[in-house]
Amino acid sequence: MLRQSLSMGLHQRMAPQLIQSLQLLQMSTLELELEIKQQMEVNPLLEESMELKEEEEKEEKETADEALKEEEEVVQDDFEDTVDWDALLEDQFDQNSYNNETEFDPNWEQDREPQENRITIMPPLMELLHDQLAMSSLAGQDVEIAEFIIGNIDDRGYLTCSAEEIAEPLEVPVADAERVLSVIQSFEPPGIGARNLAECLLIQLEALVGEVIDEDRQLSIQIIRQHMEDLTKRRFSRITRALGIDNDQFKLALEMIETLQPNPGAACVSDYSGLLTLDTEIPYVTPDLIVEKSGEDWIVSLTDGG
Repeated sequence: MLRQSLSMGLHQRMAPQLIQSLQLLQMSTLELELEIKQQMEVNPLLEESMELKEEEEKEEKETADEALKEEEEVVQDDFEDTVDWDALLEDQFDQNSYNNETEFDPNWEQDREPQENRITIMPPLMELLHDQLAMSSLAGQDVEIAEFIIGNIDDRGYLTCSAEEIAEPLEVPVADAERVLSVIQSFEPPGIGARNLAECLLIQLEALVGEVIDEDRQLSIQIIRQHMEDLTKRRFSRITRALGIDNDQFKLALEMIETLQPNPGAACVSDYSGLLTLDTEIPYVTPDLIVEKSGEDWIVSLTDGG
């Protein structure tokens, strides 16, 4: 027999808007940006606010400016426009000189996180050179000399001191310093440890033995050794007359020089896995919060994108 009954009960249901809000609250800044873009793509009625649009246009302009700057540095077909020799030869070590105006704050160390919580990362170029040193045949005092040399190589890959300046503090013969330096100059990337632009290019040309046409390589070496000034001043006709070569031979030599790297250390970076590679993009993580210590207090603030 069928009966009808009435009962009271309480059921809690979340509205779709509340569910969506809770999901959004759990997202990081990056995830939220991706979600907004995805929703705008599937819903044509959604519009981005002018404030966000202006910020995005500003970022796009900055990206375009950076891309244009990089494009200007790319090697072109016309050799005369490819290398700014005057700038390279001006003063190769000014970029890495110490800034005496930098102020030293004795309390800086106290305001940072504890030493045990820090990660010390060796510059990629230095790490690459130390790894090769460990696999080299150098031993004993030669290793000490090599360590000193590596410590005086700047980010562009150039040695910032002479053989005499290496030998004096270590109290070793200059000949030993030169000998160990020649070993360092055989390391990757090619051209590392050079003391000037000409030496940097010559090291790279010597490393090309068996990989290119030797006649063109030898001519390139001759041009750099004997006519570096004419090359930097683009006095090409003077070079061809002095060497007794035609324009075709000269062009082949110049094309080989174009392939050389004037700043060998600049291409060395470290990838995310910690393995050293050349020209590898480094993935960066954007934090949602920044925690800083101010006196005895800790201050938590959102990033610009938060």
